[in-house]
This record gives sequence, structure tokens and C-alpha cells, in this order.
Amino acid sequence: MAMDKDNDGRICASDLHQALEQVGAAIDEDEMAELFNASDMSGQGLIDYEEFIAAMLDSKRVAQRRGAVRRSFEHLDRDGDGYISVEDLASVLQDERPTLKGPAGRRLSLNMAYTMVKEVDADKDGTVSYEDYRKMWGIQTAVVA
Repeated sequence: MAMDKDNDGRICASDLHQALEQVGAAIDEDEMAELFNASDMSGQGLIDYEEFIAAMLDSKRVAQRRGAVRRSFEHLDRDGDGYISVEDLASVLQDERPTLKGPAGRRLSLNMAYTMVKEVDADKDGTVSYEDYRKMWGIQTAVVA
């Protein structure tokens, strides 16, 4: 590999990031870290040629998945304040489930929403931040080496 600086058949995260940029498949640092960590099967902070090829093929999928998670978060954040509140989620539940209409449905949707938010709310502030939501979907942020 041309980006393999010491010719040992493996590359580090920063080399992979540069390679993706060179071939027009640049992704942001969070996506890069996620892709690299998923590709580094040995956990040594280096990937070999086969892992590199898989990472190249997978980079588009990672970007698409992050986009889908972001769009779903924005759909659930009804008031657009950057957090999913119990009220936001209850509103979505009522809109999408006809059985939750009316006063009884409203109480049930608020109870369901409270339970859902409580499960995902990592910092216990009563809302789900994008970071909480990302983690729920298994999208972690890591530091690129």
C-alpha cells in the first residue's frame, strides 16, 4: 500500500483518513473514527490490507447510517430545540398511532414517552440529546489516532 509508511502491510487511522480524501471518499472525523474502529479487528490501532479494502467499501454505508440516525432524531425532536423531550415523543406517538387519540390516549402516550426517554437519557436531565440517541443506535464517537 502506498500509504503504508513503514511497509509492514498495515496503516493507522490518520493514513486511512488521508487515503479516503485522496480517492474522493472523505468523511468527517467522527465517521472516520467509527469506520476505523469497526475495521480494526485486532484492536491494535492499525488495519491491514484486507481490512482497508473493507473500510473503503464500508465508508459510504457508515455515512448513510449516520445520516439516517440524524434524520430520525430530527423527526422526533418536534420543537427543534436539539433534544427529544417527553412532550416531543408523546406528540410523535399520538400522530403515528391512531389508538392514542383523545385524553386517555394522551395520558398513555405521555407515560410511554416518559419510559422511553428515561431509558435513553444518559445524563438524567429528562431529555434525549443527539449524543444519547447516537449511542442508543450504537454510533460511538472516538478519537482518531
